[in-house]
Amino acid sequence: MATSEIKLGYDERDRLFKKEYIELKIKVVLNWFELSVLFLVSFIVSFELFSKYVLKDIFFTVILSLVVGVLISWIFCCFRNYQFKISRFDKEDIYKRISTELIKQSKKNQFSK
Repeated sequence: MATSEIKLGYDERDRLFKKEYIELKIKVVLNWFELSVLFLVSFIVSFELFSKYVLKDIFFTVILSLVVGVLISWIFCCFRNYQFKISRFDKEDIYKRISTELIKQSKKNQFSK
């Protein structure tokens, strides 16, 4: 049977797409949250260390702590490959994957009858 003859359930496909898309959005939000917490913690720790042991001037301490926080966050971003936005290609990939799974499932159900 040709692929064009297989009928997919639009409701099921839309429901699965929505589920996968929500999971992807949650992943992106968690990546942003993890990066912001990492930046905040590295900024606070470096600020405390620089203000107690290295610099007495508050302006240079803040600037240096910002630089250290950004560098540590950037290094983690390079190693962890965070995803910070959802592109059109991500949506298309989810849609294609779900459609392929549903086609395989419908073929399997058709042959098992």
